[in-house]
Amino acid sequence: MESPITHKWNSDFLSYPQTPPPKVLEERSLRVEDLLEKARHPMEAAFQRRDFPVHEGCRQRKCRLWRLLCQDFEGTEIPVLLVHPERTTSSYPVVILAHGFDSNKYQIAYWIAGELVSRGIAVLAPDLPFHGERKGHAPDIRGHGDTQIFYRNMTQAAIELRKMIDFAHTRSELDTTKGLGMVGYSMGSWLSSIAASADPRVKALVLMVEGTPVEETESPNPDSQFFGILNDRLDLWKEYPDMRPSLALQAYATRPLLMLNGLRDRLIPPSTAKRLFEKAGEPKEQKWYDAGHLLPPDAFYDASQWLEQILKPENNQ
Repeated sequence: MESPITHKWNSDFLSYPQTPPPKVLEERSLRVEDLLEKARHPMEAAFQRRDFPVHEGCRQRKCRLWRLLCQDFEGTEIPVLLVHPERTTSSYPVVILAHGFDSNKYQIAYWIAGELVSRGIAVLAPDLPFHGERKGHAPDIRGHGDTQIFYRNMTQAAIELRKMIDFAHTRSELDTTKGLGMVGYSMGSWLSSIAASADPRVKALVLMVEGTPVEETESPNPDSQFFGILNDRLDLWKEYPDMRPSLALQAYATRPLLMLNGLRDRLIPPSTAKRLFEKAGEPKEQKWYDAGHLLPPDAFYDASQWLEQILKPENNQ
């Protein structure tokens, strides 16, 4: 295996036939109340907080919500949430959302869709493999100790994010002529860093609570409650260095990057988030919040405002 110091990131493992794009098997509208109900699982405790008014904000901003069941050219079915402004007389810039481990498309949309839609930006949020409405259970994505299966599952997930870009091009309500944005949260940030770096159609990238948890020569603290997750990731990076965000983001350089992190995050401590930021190319920006792994509403507001400046520059004139 090539040394992590000399290894140059290669995106060939994310190659796939881009035609035909995913097609829609089912399409039905949802109410904002449906979004709230479906977002409650699996992180129920997160919604006991009184400081997260995104649901009401989404209602006031008159979102249109659609639950789509897409199928790619290989026959894989991918449940997707599409959210856009109520007005459909024009097309809207779009952002692809990638949720975190043991989360789902509804939850990440609940957190940020209202802010984006208020700025005239639509969102596409797929359920990643083994999550949400997909078959299996979230821990299955890690391969249960089999690094090769873990690699295969994460590669599939990253490719599916790229397929969402292909799909966006087929929707008349979405404007992809000037590129699009991508937002990842936790595991979704890891996948987004890889998918976006391989795909020049991504013009703006937001990574929330992501970092480089361990150096390639270190081992995570066995007393940490996150030891299993971190150790599996380290084993994967050792065997498949192209899966490292720190390498991928060097290839993303010249396109805007925003990293949002928590000062009290125990899964992605500040030192690891700073390390990843330092390895990323310019232009880049990093913001910090007095929070753990669950960022406050301000973070989603900041992400939406930043994306608006890039995807809808006419709003800033």
